[in-house]
Amino acid sequence: MFFDPLYWLIIGIGMVLSIWASLKTKGTFHKYSQFTTRSRMTGAGRREGHSCATRNISDVKVEPVQGRSRTLRPAPQGPAPE
Repeated sequence: MFFDPLYWLIIGIGMVLSIWASLKTKGTFHKYSQFTTRSRMTGAGRREGHSCATRNISDVKVEPVQGRSRTLRPAPQGPAPE
């Protein structure tokens, strides 16, 4: 069996960097998840309130989900806007 120390050095450095990045990301997320927004609105509330009203978007429905979801539910096709 062939043993190359350079291979293990490169893999080791990559593992250390990825573990450091993961811990840094988790720590930063935990730090800033303790703060609230000034308006105390959630992302869904902001989407339903401000963004849709100012852009005349009426066919977008915001649904709460548990955990991760990769579902896109487009609105049924209707007549083209004028």
